[in-house]
Amino acid sequence: MRLNEFLPAFFRRSRRLWPGLAVMALALPLALAAILPAAPPPAAWAQGATPTPTAAATPTPTPVDGATPTPTPPPAPPIDYDTDDDLLIEVSSLEQLDAIRYELNGDGWPDWPDDTNYAAAFPNPAAGMGCPATCQGYELAANLTFDTNDDAVVDGADGPLAWNEGAGWTPIGSTTSPFSGKFQGNDYTISRLFIDNRDLWEVGLFGVNSGEIRQVALTEVQVSGAVADKYIGGLAGSNNRGAIYDSYVTGQVTAAGNNPAVGGLVGYNNRGAIYRSYTDAAVSSAGYKARIGGLVGENNRGTIAQSYARGAVSVSNRASGAGGLVGYNNRGVILTSSASGDVSASRAGESIRIGGLLGKSIYGLIAEAYASGNVTGEGGEVVAGGLAGSVDWAIIRAGYASGAVAAIGSDQATVGGLIGAYRGRGGGNGFIEACYARGPVSHAAPAAAVAVAGAGGLIGVFSGDDDDEASNSTGDGSIVRNSYWDTETSRQAASAAGAGKTSAELTEPVDYTGLYADWNLHLDADGIVDFPWRFGATDEYPELRNAYPINPDAAANDIQ
Repeated sequence: MRLNEFLPAFFRRSRRLWPGLAVMALALPLALAAILPAAPPPAAWAQGATPTPTAAATPTPTPVDGATPTPTPPPAPPIDYDTDDDLLIEVSSLEQLDAIRYELNGDGWPDWPDDTNYAAAFPNPAAGMGCPATCQGYELAANLTFDTNDDAVVDGADGPLAWNEGAGWTPIGSTTSPFSGKFQGNDYTISRLFIDNRDLWEVGLFGVNSGEIRQVALTEVQVSGAVADKYIGGLAGSNNRGAIYDSYVTGQVTAAGNNPAVGGLVGYNNRGAIYRSYTDAAVSSAGYKARIGGLVGENNRGTIAQSYARGAVSVSNRASGAGGLVGYNNRGVILTSSASGDVSASRAGESIRIGGLLGKSIYGLIAEAYASGNVTGEGGEVVAGGLAGSVDWAIIRAGYASGAVAAIGSDQATVGGLIGAYRGRGGGNGFIEACYARGPVSHAAPAAAVAVAGAGGLIGVFSGDDDDEASNSTGDGSIVRNSYWDTETSRQAASAAGAGKTSAELTEPVDYTGLYADWNLHLDADGIVDFPWRFGATDEYPELRNAYPINPDAAANDIQ
């Protein structure tokens, strides 16, 4: 049989075998599974566990035209925010300045750990912010301005930190959460601080400072507040047991609410210390019973030394105390300080306490201090003095006033070249020593004046122990000691206390002789005389050697 005949015949005959072959093909795998042992499951398949699928391999990108793939960059290194290792975190932007409110003690750990604002201002910090030990505060590392677009106006275009929908900067720290770290300005400037806040109690760059502030320069500030009983200052609303050194403020500080304590530098200095600081700011208040001063509104048991104020102070309502340096001094200490700005107050029918250096002082110590600005009180009951308006039981040593003192349209005026009204008992209960006044003193009463309480070349009205009052009329009593007024320049022939002298008599001595033989006082606790006065040449009035600002041109005439 040929091949072409065999193959067709074979397939026809084998067709009846195909069902059996199919059954064998299906049964063979089952038989093998029953005979052979089962393979163990993968180790990752625990009892009842769902197996984890194997991740697909990421294909390596194929270089295009022979290009080398770009490697993933390493993470950025941590940032050292204390590059000079002085334990102060460096502040270079308004955002970082603002972040201080979230970390008030200066250690670099936010007061609220879940807060993101601090981390946003100081991103990716090194361990401990870079401080070699625990950080202690902050320091400026650049000049800052709230006028971010430099158009000489702070408005909405300068961003939310500067403008804040018209309320301006939100102060750092409050009564319940004060700033308690260190803040070092390094003589960098912070310019055009703007605040017009009508809700907060403490207003300033810092609301409340209980820490240490040094070398902060605030220029062209515009700070104002309107809440009653508010503390308002350019640098700090309240310095509550804190310390401020070598700082200054220029610009304008105003208050509109009743009973404010408002000052160019600090509104309320509560048992705090202020050293070598000054203001050149216009300070004003329209509030009732204001305590307002060129440097400090109220000094409550605090210390102010080697400081001064140059701006004008004005109040248009009843004034509990308005002064060129301090408005109201309650048992505080004021040393080697001065004020040169004019002080004015006007309010019909209201009581006004106003002075070139101090508006009112209750107890306390004022030494080596002077005022040279003019003092003007208008309307109502005016108590005005070239150095202080009203003084109760305070000690005043080595001081003088040279500005004009005037009461205008007042039906009850008390005016004095040095002090308007003084009350003391001698010793620790108040006395005046080695002081003088030379400015003109005047009282222009209205036609229907009720009373003129007193006008004097040195003191307008004086009250003390009965045994002392008679001797004080000659200036050598136990309360008013070796203190004088110029009868010619003051235009006053009388005073409630002290001794009147001519211009020649006051300017002739050039040393601690004659009238000034007992003026070489010891003013500290060491018992050694401190040579507080500089006499200059004949025909010059004595000046204070150590009162700020120091006059470098007169240093050659120092007597030590």
